[in-house]
Amino acid sequence: MSALDALVRLQRWQLDERRRELGDLDQLAHKLRQEAERLDLDRNGHAVERGQRIAQSLAAIEQQIALAREALGGAYQELKRSEMAAASRILQQRRAAPRQQQRAGDETSPPTYQRRRRQR
Repeated sequence: MSALDALVRLQRWQLDERRRELGDLDQLAHKLRQEAERLDLDRNGHAVERGQRIAQSLAAIEQQIALAREALGGAYQELKRSEMAAASRILQQRRAAPRQQQRAGDETSPPTYQRRRRQR
């Protein structure tokens, strides 16, 4: 495994972690919204205070979700950049293989050619 392959693997793992973080935050926001809707039905003194705390928590979670989405986008871009570099390297290696084989053949060809020429 080359260093570039290891980098791609690491970045895939980081991308998956960012996706999990975003999913967890979305779930938490969904639960807070459900709790806020339930409290709207119960309208007593404690429910109002609790509703305000939930609204504050929901606002903070929404900010975290926005940051997590930005981090996810950045991780995705880094992964794609590394995958393109890895694909480019593979293409270069495939193009270089025939040339290397030709060079190896060229190194052995002159003596063979010279022997055949002398035999004539």
